[in-house]
Amino acid sequence: ADGTHDFEWEAVGKERTTLHPSSIGAKMYTKVAANRIGAADEASLSDDEAVALWDRLLGGLRFRVDAPPTQTGKPVTVRSGQVVPRSGMWRASLPSGHPLAAWVAGKSGVVRQAGTPMISFGLSPSDEAKVVWTWMGEAST
Repeated sequence: ADGTHDFEWEAVGKERTTLHPSSIGAKMYTKVAANRIGAADEASLSDDEAVALWDRLLGGLRFRVDAPPTQTGKPVTVRSGQVVPRSGMWRASLPSGHPLAAWVAGKSGVVRQAGTPMISFGLSPSDEAKVVWTWMGEAST
């Protein structure tokens, strides 16, 4: 290896929306001189330093959540079978330590319309009663 580092990251969203930009990208190159990649005699960062900087840069990216301001307060939750108060994406969870908690958390969210009953997982009645559905925001269309 000649000490050149080339990092690229990209995310694709939707066209014509500020909450889901059509694309966003980040690039980082080392061993740059006169605005030319690879032109410097040596990179100004070691491999470990370059990776640490890249991780820190990407870790600093923050994306806005497509949710009304009330979402910043107490989360909106329902239990399986209860009427959904808001339309949008919902995710299920069980208390940590429950034997099925990881399985439930690994399932995809569901989109429900306000006024409809929340689905159930088909667990035993005692386990189903512990499932909490949390509203994640309006569903993307």
